[in-house]
Amino acid sequence: MESAAPSPFVEVPEAEWVCGNGLCFAIYDSYPVSPGHVLVITRRVVPTFFECTAAEQGALMELVGEVKALLDERLDPRPDGYNVGFNAGAAAGQTVPHVLTAVENGGAGRSKTTALGGVDISSFVGVSRPL
Repeated sequence: MESAAPSPFVEVPEAEWVCGNGLCFAIYDSYPVSPGHVLVITRRVVPTFFECTAAEQGALMELVGEVKALLDERLDPRPDGYNVGFNAGAAAGQTVPHVLTAVENGGAGRSKTTALGGVDISSFVGVSRPL
């Protein structure tokens, strides 16, 4: 997957991060499908999860766990489930060639018409469409 434009995620200031580690950071989605919808993104612009280093893959999953713990603390009502996932490649619905993992509240307050598998998780840039 080639990128004609720079990733919009590299412009997000650190002050807006939910949390981060040496290889990744997390931000609230600008167009959430549920309360607490967070995107975990690599600092290095990498097209898909499968092109990440093993360290980057591990760092993504480490932050997914940290985001889940933060959402458990901050959301009321506390989520009774989560959807976690990514789209890898244009054929899978990925629109921004920069890997991210979405963490979505799969329980209380979630839109019943927009589950993780039913929308493009790169909605950060305002593109959300059924697959």
